[in-house]
Amino acid sequence: MSSTLGSARIFYSVDEFPEPVSTAVKGEIPAWLSGSLMRTGPGKFEVGKEAYRYWFDGLGIVYKFNIKDGNVTYQSRYLETEAYREAMKAQRIVLSEYGTMAYPDPCKNIFARFFSYFLPPSMSDNDLVNTFPMSDEFYCVNETYRWTKLDPRTLDTVGQIDLTKYIAVNAMTAHPHHELDGTVYNMGSSYSYTTGCQYNIVRFSPLDRQKCGPDATVLENASIVATIPASHSYSASYYHSFGMTPNYFVF
Repeated sequence: MSSTLGSARIFYSVDEFPEPVSTAVKGEIPAWLSGSLMRTGPGKFEVGKEAYRYWFDGLGIVYKFNIKDGNVTYQSRYLETEAYREAMKAQRIVLSEYGTMAYPDPCKNIFARFFSYFLPPSMSDNDLVNTFPMSDEFYCVNETYRWTKLDPRTLDTVGQIDLTKYIAVNAMTAHPHHELDGTVYNMGSSYSYTTGCQYNIVRFSPLDRQKCGPDATVLENASIVATIPASHSYSASYYHSFGMTPNYFVF
């Protein structure tokens, strides 16, 4: 049956596995290979009677393969984002995604539903595109200013992050670059009535946990190191990622 479904299988919703489960290994894994591979992606495509219409709209799930002594375990958890919590509570799609529109709450009165079409929609925090470490912290991200902080051991969601509280950007790529000393670089867009649209190279300097204490975050070390004005000040371009060499940023 699976061979006849083809690419339709990527739209199947999956169960989460909060505790590690053993997997069957075909072949042999080298004894020196040890560590964890963590990835994110869409995991749930149906909520109540509604369904997400685009692959990157499905509610995000994070999964981990842990490799040790030739064995592999698998573990997964749904990200406890606002998009996930509100959808599960209402049993409908509450926050709009890239290719799926959320409609006003049918339980609202007619006036509240009418004004819902004119109020700015909440930006989704469905962080299913990428996961990566910065210093000793782990984040799941999409391409907005809303990130999800993750416990890499249990895969528990430990916090929702609003990047605008740390750095003046309205959106950021999901694909940063890491230097050997732990410095992380990314690119983010900013939109302002005074400066127009700009592209910014953002640096996250490594966090010294012993010096800064347990309550500090690497996000507090964010700084803009370069700014590129958009060709059209009121119309920014979309960009998926950027390049970095030892001497240059490629954009």
